[in-house]
Amino acid sequence: AGAVPELDLAAAGGAARAFLASFQIKKDGSTGYRALVVGADASLALVQQGEVVWAREEALASVTAAHLLDLPPDGEAHSVVEGMEEVLPQLAKRLRLQLLHFKSLLKLAGAEEKAELASARRSHGQKLKETWDSQGFRKLLVVLTRPGKLLALHNGDGRVMWSVMLGVRGAAAPHAVLLSRTPPEDKVSPELTVVGAAAGPAGRTRLTTVGVWTGAVLASEELPYAARHLLQPPVVDAGGRHVLVLVDAAAPPRAHVLPATEDAAELLDRHLGSLHYFEADYVQNSIAGYGLLGTDCPLTFAASKLWEMPFAETLVAHKARDASDHVQSHVRILGDRSVLYKYLNPNTLFVATAPEPSGALAEPHLTAHMIDTVSGKLLYRVRHQGAQGPVHAAFCENWVVYHYWNAVAHRHEVSVLEVFDDDATRRAPGPVEAALSTLLGGGLASAKISSMALPAVRVLGQSYFFAMGVKVMGVTSTTKGITSKNVLLGTHTDQVLALEKRFLDPRRPTKPTPQDKEEGLVPYHPTLPIIPHHVITTNHQVAGLRGVATAPSRLESTSLVFAYGLDLFYTRVMPSRMYDTLDDHEFNYALLLITMVALCAGTLFAGVAVKRKDLQSKWK
Repeated sequence: AGAVPELDLAAAGGAARAFLASFQIKKDGSTGYRALVVGADASLALVQQGEVVWAREEALASVTAAHLLDLPPDGEAHSVVEGMEEVLPQLAKRLRLQLLHFKSLLKLAGAEEKAELASARRSHGQKLKETWDSQGFRKLLVVLTRPGKLLALHNGDGRVMWSVMLGVRGAAAPHAVLLSRTPPEDKVSPELTVVGAAAGPAGRTRLTTVGVWTGAVLASEELPYAARHLLQPPVVDAGGRHVLVLVDAAAPPRAHVLPATEDAAELLDRHLGSLHYFEADYVQNSIAGYGLLGTDCPLTFAASKLWEMPFAETLVAHKARDASDHVQSHVRILGDRSVLYKYLNPNTLFVATAPEPSGALAEPHLTAHMIDTVSGKLLYRVRHQGAQGPVHAAFCENWVVYHYWNAVAHRHEVSVLEVFDDDATRRAPGPVEAALSTLLGGGLASAKISSMALPAVRVLGQSYFFAMGVKVMGVTSTTKGITSKNVLLGTHTDQVLALEKRFLDPRRPTKPTPQDKEEGLVPYHPTLPIIPHHVITTNHQVAGLRGVATAPSRLESTSLVFAYGLDLFYTRVMPSRMYDTLDDHEFNYALLLITMVALCAGTLFAGVAVKRKDLQSKWK
């Protein structure tokens, strides 16, 4: 507050536009003007007589991707504080802050005093510290915007920690950002890699590596080919750097190892047989799968098309399972003590297709497919009569939830498909083994699944009416995957609803049996509930809602949610409540204190009584 804003056109990528708001010639012959300057990074600044009146970071209204990452550790958290200030200056500072706070409550504080108080709260408050906390609640919200600007926001108050303009004039803006390094040491900054087109002739790619904690550009490289896909296989070197694979747009396509070193190529070569990817062509309405093959050049691989599945209908949507999804248990124990094995193949893809509109009398339909992306085999297919797009989906563990419009019933619907391994040759464990498998994270049911020899699957499905339209969907995530999931629905009212997964269970019975009640199944109802206090945005609206990003905290009970559009919204959700931390508001400290005092008093009274009884027994 009170600081004069600055306008750095070089950091903003130059001025894209300027609008003259007013212009006048004064009596002394001098000129006066006011102009609104729009930077290439979508920043706005009002300039008057060559001085900046105000500046705004409007690039945040066009966020296209987001990552929730840890802040740097506190350097003084584990060391002895040297040079401690004297007691009297500390006391004087504290009294000064109390006085400023009192004047602020009475509306008597001036602008400078308010700025001093805000600065003191920022430096001493736990929520606004610029270091990580033990619970993992303080985060950096790193966002990539449509003009190509990368910004890091503090989730405590949304202030911009750093920003860097990566877009280049005359080239398409960067379109992807991924975490390329997760160091094993806490004191080393993670790194992000941003992919975009290079300036100059078409058909070139620019890779930029940025430090997460400082925003410093660590490396920038131009590649002599256009990027078609950027893959991140589960290959990490000793320094925590992820080995990336960039597939170019040549015909036939080639895959290039990043970083282009022999060590990275050697690490990738060990996993070459398991590296596959797919392409969804919305023009030709087809899905194609590719595998990587070795070539004479150790840093380049050939991308070979293994299969292609054309559809007679229009490709509407597709959704793959998140590779970072944490699974605690590989089995589901039913109420009758039988076991269902989750089908946890990471190469499973959900695809939705619909026919082209052929007339007003033709009844539409929507077809949902489950496809294995390595072999191209169709695992399951179901048709929803009377349904049509748009389709939004969320894929987690062995289930997929998707939302669409029912043109016959004139209502929105949500369907769920849950896939289980139904191979009859698999040994069915007893109740003890199944319970141990659940407690130990599915270790007893972790048999490997090969896409070349897929087991028989059992797919359970159910559809429900839903009273609201949906723009985006997501799923909460936790560190170990123990906490139950919430499906995040970004509604057409620009709010986010956290719907418990138990309401989207395809096994919800119409008449629950004692076994169903023991398992915790919710009785079936054709309409999904909209519980007001499950709207995590409360009374706020995220205008122009475009996406929802989630990340785990260090507490298993808590998931972090970031919704972005024209507005930005951040919050924490606890799908199973905060079972791993004492709640200061709900825990009865007074009762605990009374109990401890009573126990101490009882112990003292009992000690005196025992001594008196021993003394009396000796006199007898």
